Amino acid sequence: MDGRIIWQLHILDLKTDQETPLGENRSVDDQLEWLDNNHVLYSLPETGSASTDIWMAAADGAIAPRLFLKKAYSPSAAVLP
Repeated sequence: MDGRIIWQLHILDLKTDQETPLGENRSVDDQLEWLDNNHVLYSLPETGSASTDIWMAAADGAIAPRLFLKKAYSPSAAVLP
């Protein structure tokens, strides 16, 4: 260990108290935003750049995260009527 803090994303089911790790292995020091009932969004620095990208992960951790939006700073999902 080199002393760095590694933040790993997990979702806590409040009914069962079960904690589920998301499929993201990179350190994420950011708040999650729910996209829908099955996916969350979060930002990570873009490789080799000062920009950040928004990533999407499955809430059950079963699928590898994928790039959702390039060169975006913070996720925000709007609910439309």
